[in-house]
Amino acid sequence: MHIIDILIFVVYMLIMLGVGFYFLKKNKNADDYYVGGRKMSKYHVGLSVVATDVGGGFSIGLGGLGF
Repeated sequence: MHIIDILIFVVYMLIMLGVGFYFLKKNKNADDYYVGGRKMSKYHVGLSVVATDVGGGFSIGLGGLGF
């Protein structure tokens, strides 16, 4: 790998850790962590369900089907 590849990876990981620590500080109890404090709209829940279904189903299931 070139140095630019490593640099991009390191910057990306630092940003993701920053986002994680930011939201870690916002969580006050288990309810905040598991269900978003029950403040999520139906659109957020719907997008989460679709992302979960499409992500796992397409990346693993269809690869196995193709094989």
